Amino acid sequence: MQVKAPIHLNRFESLLLHAAVKRLPNNHAASSAGLGDGADYDDSRTQKLLGHFRHFSPTDLMGKRVLDFGCGNGALARLALQLGATSVVGLDLARRADWESSEHLTFVCGDVATIPLPDRSVDVVLNFCVQEHVMEWRAMLREWRRILTPRGHVLIYWVPYWHPYGHHLHTLIPLPWIHALFGDASLFRTCAAIYERPDFPLRFFHRDSAGRKKPNPYVGKTSFDDLNKLTTWTFEREAKRCGFDLARKEVIPFTGGMRALKVLLAQLPRLSEGFCSAVVYDLLVN
Repeated sequence: MQVKAPIHLNRFESLLLHAAVKRLPNNHAASSAGLGDGADYDDSRTQKLLGHFRHFSPTDLMGKRVLDFGCGNGALARLALQLGATSVVGLDLARRADWESSEHLTFVCGDVATIPLPDRSVDVVLNFCVQEHVMEWRAMLREWRRILTPRGHVLIYWVPYWHPYGHHLHTLIPLPWIHALFGDASLFRTCAAIYERPDFPLRFFHRDSAGRKKPNPYVGKTSFDDLNKLTTWTFEREAKRCGFDLARKEVIPFTGGMRALKVLLAQLPRLSEGFCSAVVYDLLVN
């Protein structure tokens, strides 16, 4: 039997671990909430994606050829077709079993650097909850510009890295802004220690097909390989260089009480990313 090497945390990482564990649900609560159910997660994510479209208008898609960039299960692509798009292509890295093509809806696999579509073949690109995960984001901009028609649009719903939970580690460390206080290596070391705890509530992606707990994916990891840490100001600068105009930008404040304060914080120059729910863009080919 292989003996696992101990995970050594420094004093500050130990404090982070204890604070995180206090915020985690226990195993019974996690089970009751369906945290281990992949279907529940997929349904929840679908509803969120469709809800994000309220920041745009059906007229943005009517009579248009649409690309759903990072389409996942295709829910947003299907919505675009329902809202009057003449044709929709869903693009993602890997084929999914739940993709169902039709006369005006197709799904393709492709890389961001070489989108498998002809030049000027798309009127609107939808990019919802994907942007922070695209490591080759400059290539993404160039490909958008290539496939879009003159005066074509990119509609974006984006949760930037400096969002309170932009670290995407909230299933292990449900605490805001920790990525502003700790480096990547410290965060992953703390996650590795939490994952080893017998009381850690597993999600469906922590289990293999037989329901067994997967090997610790955080051990030895020292940096994010799926978050680009892109800021809004860098993105806007590069988008303009690639031939896009900023037709619209909206910083969405947090919901709930103290709305006036939250609206004010969401408008702070260079700090708004840390105090917003998301950022919405409409990029226009110039």
